[in-house]
Amino acid sequence: MIKRQRIRKLAESLTDKEFYLSTYKDVAADGIDAFKHYDLYGWKEGRDPSADFCTLYYKDKHLSRDSAGINPLYHYCGLKKGERLKVATKPKNDYIEIQRAVIEPYFDLGYYLSRYNIGKYSDPLDHYLCIGWRSGNNPTPYFDGAAYIRKHIFIKQMDLCPFYHYVSTSSLFENKDANSSAYLDAPTIGARAFKATNTTERQKIIAKRFDKDFYLSVYEDVRMARKDALEHYLEFGWIEGRNPNEIFSAEFYRSAYMKDQEIHDDPFYHYLTIGEKRGFKPNPFGRDVWPTPKPPSFQDWAEIKPASDLDNAAVVVVVPVYKGFEETLAAIYNTLKNSQTTPFCLLVINDHGPDDKLNAYLSDLSGRGLFKYESNPQNVGFVRTVNRALEICAGKDVILLNSDAIPYNDWIDRLVQHAYRFPDIATVTPLSNNATIFSYPRMNYNNRIALEVGPEQIDAYARACNKNSWNEVPTGVGFCFYMTATAIKCVGNFDAETFGLGYGEENDYCMRALKAGYRNIQANDVFVYHSGGASFDNTYSKNMKSIEERLNAKHPNYPTLVYAHVAADPAQTARRRLDCYRFASFYNKKCAVFVSHSAGGGIETHILAQAQGMSSQGVPVIIFRSVKDHILTVDLIDRNDCALTATLVGKFDLIREPEFFTEFLCWLQPLFVHVHSFANLDWGCTQKIIRSIASTKLDYYYTLHDYAPVCHRNNLVTPRATFCGLPNTVVCRSCIKSDNEAKGVPDPVERRAVYASFLQGARLVFAPSEDIAKRMLGVFDLDNIQIRPHEERFVFRAKGKDYTSKPIMRVGAIGAIGPHKGSYVIHALAVDAQLRHLPISYEIVGYSNVPSLMSEAGVTETGKYNHDYEALELIASRELDIIILPSIWPETYCYALSLALAAGVMPAVFDIGAQAERLRKSGFGVIIDYKLINQPSELNNYLLTAGSQSLSNVITSYAHHRYNDYLADYYLYSMATSDGEVQSYGGGETV
Repeated sequence: MIKRQRIRKLAESLTDKEFYLSTYKDVAADGIDAFKHYDLYGWKEGRDPSADFCTLYYKDKHLSRDSAGINPLYHYCGLKKGERLKVATKPKNDYIEIQRAVIEPYFDLGYYLSRYNIGKYSDPLDHYLCIGWRSGNNPTPYFDGAAYIRKHIFIKQMDLCPFYHYVSTSSLFENKDANSSAYLDAPTIGARAFKATNTTERQKIIAKRFDKDFYLSVYEDVRMARKDALEHYLEFGWIEGRNPNEIFSAEFYRSAYMKDQEIHDDPFYHYLTIGEKRGFKPNPFGRDVWPTPKPPSFQDWAEIKPASDLDNAAVVVVVPVYKGFEETLAAIYNTLKNSQTTPFCLLVINDHGPDDKLNAYLSDLSGRGLFKYESNPQNVGFVRTVNRALEICAGKDVILLNSDAIPYNDWIDRLVQHAYRFPDIATVTPLSNNATIFSYPRMNYNNRIALEVGPEQIDAYARACNKNSWNEVPTGVGFCFYMTATAIKCVGNFDAETFGLGYGEENDYCMRALKAGYRNIQANDVFVYHSGGASFDNTYSKNMKSIEERLNAKHPNYPTLVYAHVAADPAQTARRRLDCYRFASFYNKKCAVFVSHSAGGGIETHILAQAQGMSSQGVPVIIFRSVKDHILTVDLIDRNDCALTATLVGKFDLIREPEFFTEFLCWLQPLFVHVHSFANLDWGCTQKIIRSIASTKLDYYYTLHDYAPVCHRNNLVTPRATFCGLPNTVVCRSCIKSDNEAKGVPDPVERRAVYASFLQGARLVFAPSEDIAKRMLGVFDLDNIQIRPHEERFVFRAKGKDYTSKPIMRVGAIGAIGPHKGSYVIHALAVDAQLRHLPISYEIVGYSNVPSLMSEAGVTETGKYNHDYEALELIASRELDIIILPSIWPETYCYALSLALAAGVMPAVFDIGAQAERLRKSGFGVIIDYKLINQPSELNNYLLTAGSQSLSNVITSYAHHRYNDYLADYYLYSMATSDGEVQSYGGGETV
């Protein structure tokens, strides 16, 4: 009781009563105490107690679905003081994603697409959250957003998506109170009935694609508890990240398509109802399982050569047989079909199998002299059968090959090479799709999902990318198990007394070999397909405990050795190299590679537009993004339409694996590499990438998005937030010394020399504006610079405005406004306007680096917007008279200017860089003398007088650049002459 009183008291102190009553006029009109209203009704209605605490944001970010009866503010107040300081209480950049997670289960995708044009948005739900609801669009035929807002007017005051408000608050009204001043009835259908219907429908949908046999086979705890598989999944399994069938990977799907949506419902349900229609992948590999091996035809058998006889063989391949007609014949055929330089004998030994057809077939084949054939007079079990084979092959190296394992190419030659790598090698085991710690692409997994190429090609890829690669292992696996003759002589045969039923005998053998001073290794350049367990037979699972007990009794350290190996995973690099080689082989010579940073902004806008344009022409674009000093991540545009995902490639660590990036480019052989930025990388790694690209002899391009080739700060803005003017290296050296943030920065002479060589070697160097081209030509001797304005596809949406009749001029800035973008200029203008009581106000559609200072000066910030179209909507909603773009550096293009022009709001820029160049060409806008940058009073006067006169010239159109064929118009790639020369200028059209 005392604790609740303390929490209530703290909650009351955090409630801003003035804010509450001024925001919610209905509460003020009723004369109700602000905190009392919030405590009784307001939190259930999704109202905020202060500007610093957003009730629904806090609830949907931090509280679980079963916390419906908890007041979010009380929950916050119940945290320890230290915890409260760490918890976000008001919307950040993740709010759109949180809203998405809440409403997505109820969003009618088909309805929305049939009713509304989503333009360039690829996702209807994104369109609804960013633009649609503000335009009066409805998310389902059962919800009228406009009517909902009319009934609950305070939602409009909160600028909140009505459907999100409805779905989010519906869980709070378990016991509806008629005294609530905003009784939340649904316009058409009740939320609780809606959810109940959805739950029933969810079960029906999931049941159609749920594999009970798979679920029980994989999850032993569910099987042992005798629980119904589907019921367990619906109640617990999806929350625990379990997979409903062998095709669907919950972990992959969440990471690929449900980022920052921890509170989202079942990912499998999301896939079945939404993701599958959008082309989302259920896993990173494929949608089908490997087909059952087909037995060879009579003609196939007639065309193969027999194996060597036992006496002349260097190694004997032993295939123990019991049953399995198709698999056994496929295994034997593939062993004989693939020619080897190593002379080998094939010994097929039949353990008195029950399949008369198979037995007769084997007898016939052996009669043709294709292989040596032995048959036990009675069934003795797998282990004793193998031991008999070892006695027949005494003194020879042996490869045990399961009758359901299919080898390819020169597999024996490669295994032999590994077996004689060192004199103390006892066993060699290759990669496989189904071989516990040797499994690929996922270790310790039965990889039944078919890849984009067949097993034979996977083996060829492993041979190419992992040549001579190996690592030590604690144990081998018997599906394909190379045993050296020296080790057999020392270690002996399998332990038939302990492991007579099979399973565990090869593990015991490997442990005995380790104790005798031998080693077991994994061959990473060999892949053997293993179809075992295709029917999800639980035989091994049922006997696993007994097998483990027998194995551990002989070798108590076996579990810890295996555990340590799995934790270390020494074969991870080999598997990843195989992933990358598959990826590169799929896109070989038909893709383009971009190199950029991961910080977003104008560069990201540009490369995504470019990549999407090229993808539409059939040229996939792979983007390497620098995320920190030495890490590159990989993204694949339009990944949903491609056979492979970029997640296979993962990350490149330029310090840990400096040559791998170069190797990958050589495998990939893209049409060209286009470097946009090396930002985020340290100087050492920047040089490594430059050397890598140059060493591949690939065509490469470079775009001058900034001044990185000459300035360690990229934008020619000093630590004191002033434009340096692109001075000589002596001045630059002095700047670096005074820059406390400059770490690992090279001498400016070195920087310019490295970039000069790289730029001169580029096929073309693109300049988004003439201004950046002229400035860089003043530093570098280049004859390959081409002017390439960025492509834009913004829809001009201006409306007629009366710029002279308003009592206060509303001035806005767009984007992330830091010092180089003029944040201190905006602040100084706002302070001057306050002090002199000028009829001018400032706001930022976006955010600044100094929000507190801006707030004190009366500058409002909308916060980060998620899409350019959201920015256009925000600009329109603010009814701005002018958009000032106060960048203090010569921008190379300036997308914020594009937004201003597309929005039909007159822009104002300083007379510097691409921003001024573009305005002069457009014929609209205000170009301000750069001298006024440090004279806020004069600048305010200018905007109120000369500036306001210019504003009467209303923007009636917006001309921008477009490239109909990126390869031809932008890159001149198809315009190369016979001697390799390219035209000196070209590209695109003005529209």
